[in-house]
Amino acid sequence: MFLDLMDADADAKAAGIMVMPASASHRRDGLPAGDGRQAVADTMRLRLGISRAQVITRGSVESASRLVSPDVLIRRSGRLERAPAGRLAHAFDFGEGLVETAAMSWADVVTGEFTTGVSDIEVYSELGVPGRGAYRARR
Repeated sequence: MFLDLMDADADAKAAGIMVMPASASHRRDGLPAGDGRQAVADTMRLRLGISRAQVITRGSVESASRLVSPDVLIRRSGRLERAPAGRLAHAFDFGEGLVETAAMSWADVVTGEFTTGVSDIEVYSELGVPGRGAYRARR
């Protein structure tokens, strides 16, 4: 969705339309709302880990269903690239010890460079054992 809207940016501006696909006064996931450049001023690479949600909204389920793909988006040197689903893994400690996570195509990969200035971004999500197996099988 973000990529489609970015492609339509020039036409929207010419028509006097502001396109705002997501907005929040308080973010509990991903990158800070607004201009997060000061918070990550010297950061060269962001590797974000998102633990399993305690509450999943209908909108989150709909958005997640669109992420089903044999590959994931990552950002390298400012360019969006694709990597095979399940190939990129990283362990994060969400408060109860290290947990394996898998890279996923979260919106912050697309939008994060604009809000932070960081050009290398990967976003990982915690998956249980069955979820990791299913995710890797999609390759």
